[in-house]
Amino acid sequence: MARTIRQQIKQPDAFQTAGFQGMAWLQAHASHILLAGAAVLAAAGGAWGYGYWAAKNQEKASIAYMLAEEAKGPEEIEALRRTALQYPATRSGVMARLDLAGKLREGGQLPGAEQEYRIVLGSGAAVPMDKELAQRGLAAVLEAQGKCPEAVAIWREILARGSLISQEDLYLAVTSCQEKAGQPQEAAKTLEEFSQKFPRSPFLSEIHRERLDRLAKPAAKAAPASPAKPAK
Repeated sequence: MARTIRQQIKQPDAFQTAGFQGMAWLQAHASHILLAGAAVLAAAGGAWGYGYWAAKNQEKASIAYMLAEEAKGPEEIEALRRTALQYPATRSGVMARLDLAGKLREGGQLPGAEQEYRIVLGSGAAVPMDKELAQRGLAAVLEAQGKCPEAVAIWREILARGSLISQEDLYLAVTSCQEKAGQPQEAAKTLEEFSQKFPRSPFLSEIHRERLDRLAKPAAKAAPASPAKPAK
């Protein structure tokens, strides 16, 4: 009996063996485990650090945008430009660029406004509303530069997608641009499409109804007359 007990003490069971093997593995791979743990901690710290930096960056951008809005004249334009350049990946930076494009457009600086609107359209920080505002502004700038086909294509794209603001004013913008481009028949079709889709629209005033009649007359004149029946 005593011999059996001594044998059991000298010969560890399976649990003890597994424990010894586990300790040996930990000792052999201690450096790798420490490196893996350090990598996890570094990743977690990096994520927290980026989140903190992004929040502070957004806060700075908001303050810069607020100060830019309070400026007047040329100082406002420069402040908006500076905010847009320093914080392009923030909402405040995108809004500053939209405001900058609008100011340039109002001041007759159409190429500069066009460039700013196109930057907003390519920005990953711009939300759908920002992009529609940029499209509308870009189309208006193109129309002012005599590029009606390009402007009409943008307005039509918004109509096909569904406007987040209003569709009715876009139909009138397309009609006006088609008239300027010397396309009265296309303008009449657009206005007719508008009146059918929005028959009770407040935009569809008597002025626009008269305009539709006026545009439809050249189209009627241009239509070929039906051949006369031969006399019996």
